[in-house]
Amino acid sequence: MKPKRELTHHLFHIILRFVLFIAVFNIVTNTLIGFPVEDNWKWVFFAILAMITYFFTREKLSLLWKTVFFIYIIFVMLPVSFIESGGTQNNVMGYVFLLVICVTFFFWGHIRIFMICSIIIMFNVLLYIEFQFPQVVNSYPSSIHSIDRLTQTSVLLIMAFLFLKIFSDTYAKDRERLNKLVHYDSLTELLNRRSFDDELNKVLEQSNRKSEYIIFFDIDYFKEINDTHGHHYGDEVLQEMADALKKVFIYPNIVARWGGDEFVALYHGDYETLIQKIESLYKDMDVSFSCGITQLKDNDVSADAILKRVDDALYTSKNNGRNQWTYQE
Repeated sequence: MKPKRELTHHLFHIILRFVLFIAVFNIVTNTLIGFPVEDNWKWVFFAILAMITYFFTREKLSLLWKTVFFIYIIFVMLPVSFIESGGTQNNVMGYVFLLVICVTFFFWGHIRIFMICSIIIMFNVLLYIEFQFPQVVNSYPSSIHSIDRLTQTSVLLIMAFLFLKIFSDTYAKDRERLNKLVHYDSLTELLNRRSFDDELNKVLEQSNRKSEYIIFFDIDYFKEINDTHGHHYGDEVLQEMADALKKVFIYPNIVARWGGDEFVALYHGDYETLIQKIESLYKDMDVSFSCGITQLKDNDVSADAILKRVDDALYTSKNNGRNQWTYQE
């Protein structure tokens, strides 16, 4: 199941649990404050519908059951609750607000438009009925309305907080996931080429540039590795290379996957230490790789020129027999 669907599925089940709680709470509250017993039938049926919907959406969120569930709320629960509970004297507006939030989150396209328009039309029709035909809407003593408002307002505020918290957390997770997809390579979890370009340009914009080097790494005979052992093994080789580079070039140094079997690093430090790091990679890695190195110069203003130099250094290593490094001024 995709991350977005997982979040929606999880959130929908939380909503169903809320509904069960609200149903039980309202049945108990209505009984205690003196509402007619027959007012509870809608809550009983609502609870049953929530349990049935939960059962049929345990493994996969069904658009059919989701739609049926909200259609019942809009066309049955909303008008019946409005009329039986005293119209605008009740807290129905709060529930309408929560309903709009849920519909906006759970539906897309024409279904969402239909749902939102249905809520607006239904609520305006109910307000018209209350204004033009007040005898249709049940009336209760002010003392009962006061108790009902006290209890319902507390529940609504708690629910509003929980709903908005869930939506906020869901949005944050989605944003984090999308940010990772945009800036990181999914296989190696290194920065991708675009993100590395951004980091390199930031360094080039600095006026007090220090000792920085760009290093290209290219796994030798990677096509043959894939052809001989399969792409799954090739992915393992890429991950092994990425892990080794991350251990050697720790922050503030930057490592990225350039593309295919190529990696790139931006190193901050002296040349001798850099060479020691690269030599340690050759000792520790089981796979053969070629390497090109160049230093950022004070007159370097274009990333393209720097990348051309380091690319030339890399191909010098390959042309000289591979599994070695080359430095180019």
